[in-house]
Amino acid sequence: LIEDIHFRLKDISPHDLGFKSLAVNLSDIAAMGGIPQTACVSLAIPENISYEYLMNFYEGMEPLLEEFNVMLIGGDTNRSPKGFVINVVVTGIIKKDKIIYRSGARAGDIIMTTGYLGDSSCGLDILFGKIDADKSYRNYFYNAHVKPRPHIREGRLLAESGCASALIDISDGLASDLKHICEDSGVGAVIYQDAVPMSERLEKLASEKNINILDYALFGGEDYCLLAVIPAEKKEAIMNTFNEKEGVQLFEIGEIVQGSSIEIGNKSGERKALLKKGFSHF
Repeated sequence: LIEDIHFRLKDISPHDLGFKSLAVNLSDIAAMGGIPQTACVSLAIPENISYEYLMNFYEGMEPLLEEFNVMLIGGDTNRSPKGFVINVVVTGIIKKDKIIYRSGARAGDIIMTTGYLGDSSCGLDILFGKIDADKSYRNYFYNAHVKPRPHIREGRLLAESGCASALIDISDGLASDLKHICEDSGVGAVIYQDAVPMSERLEKLASEKNINILDYALFGGEDYCLLAVIPAEKKEAIMNTFNEKEGVQLFEIGEIVQGSSIEIGNKSGERKALLKKGFSHF
């Protein structure tokens, strides 16, 4: 994570920056169904970053280290002539026959996601002053943007169930990350517009501010929930698995089709291509 590319110091506390730096890398382990084990943190530190700032930064990682039983085993520090640069490496394990790649999707499979989409991207616009929102909105969407929850549990459920044919975390936006699965699997996809899951807060803010939140969900980034592809015959089994567990969600949002195009469809059966690219860091 690079200052003024992935974050701005004035927009995020050192504690939250530490949390996010670890969370987004834990998400990569979740994206293959793995169990995170260790983390290394290397920093390039400019003169304006104090010792106290760094201690708060590392303290921000502690809740995630404890929750997922991850050991911080080292790293490196160097001086930076300009800007704070954060490099986190997380290692994890998984049985070989349980690994979920991006390349297993087949026509007829169902597309699912493990969380709401668009909250983080909306939070970024609020931070940038593009949306005028009151304190309750600001707190909710700020946390969605700077304190994403790694979906480790969901990834483990998908891996252990043997129900998922492809998996990725949504870091660059639904349209962009679905494209990775489609390209690696040699397939196309259709997203159901009315099935894209969005939080009540986002829908309420949209109605008050006349905002097109579908763009946030499709093309925004950094929600860090999982995008899973499930063979149709395994849909009931995986839904039952998730319904039996507290604190996890699974939403059906589309289907894998033959070809190479990625489209969005509405209730009337109309479809159009998703042409916009995924999230671009500021």
